[in-house]
Amino acid sequence: MDNQQNTVTAHGRKDKHEITGLVLQNCRIVADPKLVPDIAKIPSYLGRPWKEYSRAIIMESEISDVIHPDGWLPWAGNFALDTLYFAEYGNRGPGAATDKRVKWKGMHILKNKNEVLQYTTGQFIQGQEWLKDTSTLGNVDFDLTEK
Repeated sequence: MDNQQNTVTAHGRKDKHEITGLVLQNCRIVADPKLVPDIAKIPSYLGRPWKEYSRAIIMESEISDVIHPDGWLPWAGNFALDTLYFAEYGNRGPGAATDKRVKWKGMHILKNKNEVLQYTTGQFIQGQEWLKDTSTLGNVDFDLTEK
């Protein structure tokens, strides 16, 4: 299909006070084998806004070269580019380079753990209180003494 693209996330919030969002921590973002031959023809992105206050955070994840260097895709012109909150922190892999990412007001490249602590499983969804087994989640919260 002409003009086709893929997105990993498409979050939507209509109210900036909602405490919702999508957080991908310690994930692997790779192409499905069926997509590999068409990576150059069908670009893939970390996400796009769905509503005015969309929020998505990709952190400590492996990002393959399937992700376009822009990283993020606008949905409809300039819609929500100033009100969304997209962030990346501590990712690795050939698709994790942030030097060519979009330069929107709402796009953030975070540099330290204090900035992303609020999006860990323990802080964002209080996972340790209701998930039966958090051992597979890695860090429920960061050890802020680490460098």
